[in-house]
Amino acid sequence: MNDEFSRAFNNNFFLRLQSGKRLSKAQLTREFSVNPKTIQRDISTLRRIIEEQHLSNCKIVYDNSDNTYRCLGKNYFLIKKYLDYFKDTF
Repeated sequence: MNDEFSRAFNNNFFLRLQSGKRLSKAQLTREFSVNPKTIQRDISTLRRIIEEQHLSNCKIVYDNSDNTYRCLGKNYFLIKKYLDYFKDTF
Protein backbone atom coordinates (compact mmCIF):
# COMPACT_ATOMS: atom_id res chain seq x y z
CA MET A 1 0.00 0.00 0.00
CA ASN A 2 1.44 3.37 -0.90
CA ASP A 3 1.60 6.40 1.39
CA GLU A 4 -1.19 8.24 -0.40
CA PHE A 5 -3.52 5.28 0.02
CA SER A 6 -2.57 4.91 3.69
CA ARG A 7 -3.31 8.57 4.33
CA ALA A 8 -6.66 8.33 2.52
CA PHE A 9 -7.58 5.14 4.37
CA ASN A 10 -6.64 6.54 7.79
CA ASN A 11 -8.51 9.80 7.20
CA ASN A 12 -11.58 7.95 5.94
CA PHE A 13 -11.48 5.40 8.76
CA PHE A 14 -10.97 7.99 11.51
CA LEU A 15 -13.69 10.33 10.28
CA ARG A 16 -16.19 7.49 9.91
CA LEU A 17 -15.46 6.30 13.44
CA GLN A 18 -15.80 9.86 14.73
CA SER A 19 -19.24 10.06 13.13
CA GLY A 20 -20.37 6.99 15.09
CA LYS A 21 -19.95 4.30 12.45
CA ARG A 22 -18.93 0.76 13.38
CA LEU A 23 -16.53 -0.71 10.83
CA SER A 24 -15.41 -4.29 10.32
CA LYS A 25 -12.07 -5.39 8.93
CA ALA A 26 -13.92 -7.57 6.38
CA GLN A 27 -15.99 -4.59 5.23
CA LEU A 28 -12.88 -2.39 4.90
CA THR A 29 -10.98 -5.15 3.08
CA ARG A 30 -13.74 -5.36 0.47
CA GLU A 31 -14.21 -1.62 0.23
CA PHE A 32 -10.51 -0.84 -0.32
CA SER A 33 -9.62 -4.09 -2.15
CA VAL A 34 -6.66 -4.84 0.08
CA ASN A 35 -5.38 -7.67 2.26
CA PRO A 36 -6.85 -7.86 5.80
CA LYS A 37 -3.31 -7.56 7.19
CA THR A 38 -3.01 -4.19 5.46
CA ILE A 39 -6.17 -2.99 7.17
CA GLN A 40 -4.95 -4.26 10.55
CA ARG A 41 -1.58 -2.54 10.12
CA ASP A 42 -3.19 0.77 9.26
CA ILE A 43 -5.61 0.52 12.18
CA SER A 44 -2.65 -0.11 14.50
CA THR A 45 -0.81 2.86 13.03
CA LEU A 46 -3.84 5.09 13.45
CA ARG A 47 -4.28 4.02 17.08
CA ARG A 48 -0.62 4.79 17.78
CA ILE A 49 -0.80 8.22 16.13
CA ILE A 50 -3.94 9.18 18.02
CA GLU A 51 -2.38 8.11 21.31
CA GLU A 52 1.08 9.62 20.75
CA GLN A 53 -0.15 12.95 19.47
CA HIS A 54 -3.07 13.33 21.90
CA LEU A 55 -5.18 14.17 18.87
CA SER A 56 -8.46 13.14 20.36
CA ASN A 57 -10.02 11.55 23.36
CA CYS A 58 -11.30 9.02 20.86
CA LYS A 59 -10.13 5.51 21.61
CA ILE A 60 -10.47 2.98 18.80
CA VAL A 61 -11.74 -0.27 20.26
CA TYR A 62 -12.61 -3.65 18.81
CA ASP A 63 -16.01 -5.08 19.73
CA ASN A 64 -16.00 -8.89 19.74
CA SER A 65 -19.79 -9.07 19.81
CA ASP A 66 -20.11 -7.89 16.20
CA ASN A 67 -16.47 -7.91 15.00
CA THR A 68 -16.33 -4.16 14.43
CA TYR A 69 -14.15 -1.25 15.38
CA ARG A 70 -15.73 1.78 16.98
CA CYS A 71 -14.73 5.01 18.64
CA LEU A 72 -15.25 5.63 22.34
CA GLY A 73 -15.16 9.20 23.61
CA LYS A 74 -15.76 11.32 20.53
CA ASN A 75 -14.29 14.79 20.29
CA TYR A 76 -15.35 16.51 17.09
CA PHE A 77 -13.38 19.67 17.82
CA LEU A 78 -10.04 17.94 17.24
CA ILE A 79 -10.78 16.60 13.76
CA LYS A 80 -9.05 19.56 12.09
CA LYS A 81 -6.00 19.09 14.31
CA TYR A 82 -5.92 15.40 13.34
CA LEU A 83 -6.22 16.16 9.62
CA ASP A 84 -3.50 18.83 9.84
CA TYR A 85 -1.20 16.30 11.52
CA PHE A 86 -1.87 13.66 8.88
CA LYS A 87 -1.34 16.13 6.05
CA ASP A 88 2.30 16.53 7.13
CA THR A 89 2.91 12.85 8.00
CA PHE A 90 3.62 11.47 4.52
